[in-house]
Amino acid sequence: MRGGGGGDLRTIRRFARLWPFQVLSMAGDWLSLVALRSLLLELTGSGMSVSALLLYTSVPSLLVAPFAGVRAPGEGLLAGEVGGRGGWTVRGVG
Repeated sequence: MRGGGGGDLRTIRRFARLWPFQVLSMAGDWLSLVALRSLLLELTGSGMSVSALLLYTSVPSLLVAPFAGVRAPGEGLLAGEVGGRGGWTVRGVG
């Protein structure tokens, strides 16, 4: 199957190119949230404001995730479904 329609994910060239950059992006998102929480706690001194930040950043993804997703038509394509916090679940289609 051309384009990576199945088999071991390490052998699918498109996935192998995507994966390290996705990991780097997720690490950057995580570090950004840690810095934002630390700054907010330092500026306000309130754990309630940090809780509100967690709530405001989590709720939109939880509401949109069940309806969002990329559907790849055709055989041998990779489809990614958006999960909470923008993570990807990659599966072979076809």
